[in-house]
Amino acid sequence: MEFEAFTASGLANYLGGIAEVCARLGESGDLDIAEVGDSNLNFVYFVTNAKERERSVVVKQAPPFLRLVGKNWPLSCQRMDHEVAALRRFGALCPQHVPKVYYADEKRFLVVMQHLASHRILRQGLMDGVTYPLLAGHMATYLAHTLFYGSDLFLAPDIKKQAVSRAVNAELCKITEDLVFTFPFEDHASNVYSPALPASALARLRTNEPLRLAAADMKWAFTNHAETLLHGDLHTGSIMVNERETYVIDPEFAFYGPMGFDIGALIANLLLAYFSRDYHGRLHDGDPHAYQEWLLDQVVHISGTASAQPF
Repeated sequence: MEFEAFTASGLANYLGGIAEVCARLGESGDLDIAEVGDSNLNFVYFVTNAKERERSVVVKQAPPFLRLVGKNWPLSCQRMDHEVAALRRFGALCPQHVPKVYYADEKRFLVVMQHLASHRILRQGLMDGVTYPLLAGHMATYLAHTLFYGSDLFLAPDIKKQAVSRAVNAELCKITEDLVFTFPFEDHASNVYSPALPASALARLRTNEPLRLAAADMKWAFTNHAETLLHGDLHTGSIMVNERETYVIDPEFAFYGPMGFDIGALIANLLLAYFSRDYHGRLHDGDPHAYQEWLLDQVVHISGTASAQPF
């Protein structure tokens, strides 16, 4: 049967038949439903009780293609199974930083989870120059607990091997292997560059042998070092924050890989925010240097505090 995204009325009727969701939302006839369209991979809906706005959930469904591109990029719906399993595992290890799963439907490749209505995507906050006083400590705690408790440092060898086999996520890992470790160092059609970037700079990127060897070494580690269960896509678009709380979302890329990958991905994104601050600072008529110092402090505190977490 061909995939068809939910309409608002169809989703309301579907949710009305799930006791766990009805208990949280109330009557299905009183629901406001909006498809928010902010996901590259999936359909995401905000579902809210129109009379009691504090009663709300997020519904996320995986189509058999990459949502951003459409049916020209087929993708297995089974990625939702990986996401739900990772949310539950990480939620058990670090519940204060992982949204709650209320219901999952394996046949429809769908999950109903906590709506973080008072939070925003970290990347948006960084672009606006917002400082989050608890961010570094929260992310250090999340990384320390999820990475340690999924590894041989904690798990018995047989339990670890079983966990590795359950978490094989070849299709989404290939996206990372291609788009992070391979295509950027080639003249590939998927690469997008600023028109202001001279051709000589691109040539240096593609012909720099030490850089290409370093990327190849990291790709080897990514594909062969099954050290712990990773989020697998821990950029600043996968974190939701406010001044008091931090949540890590969207772990559909979860798999067993090198322990440093999640830490490195997050630090790399903070450094990207550091370098882009020159532009965003000017855009907001501000001096970028104070905010850049705050970003560097986050890098130092996350990397240093994660290794010093009590267990």
